[in-house]
Amino acid sequence: MSSFRKDLSVEEFRKLMYAIQEKRPDVCVRLRLQGEMWFQNFMRIVLVSDMGLLLHDEVLNKRHRIPGFDTIIQFEIDHAFQMYEPNYHYNIILIK
Repeated sequence: MSSFRKDLSVEEFRKLMYAIQEKRPDVCVRLRLQGEMWFQNFMRIVLVSDMGLLLHDEVLNKRHRIPGFDTIIQFEIDHAFQMYEPNYHYNIILIK
């Protein structure tokens, strides 16, 4: 088993989304929101802001707006990026 971290703060996740958008736009993300199932497909990051995410599902040709980061509880990416492994479920922890 790898020794990479599986829990991230909301701020760490936001910074990761900015980094992927800027440095590796080919990396897609799949999310799970609080109280919901996983999004069906990996989605390309269109926009990251302090207000949330705008993602594009290329399979369904549909955009998803995620208002804020505090409703996202898990994510995975489809290609390795920095220390993050593909197809691994990472948890986003709300630190209060």
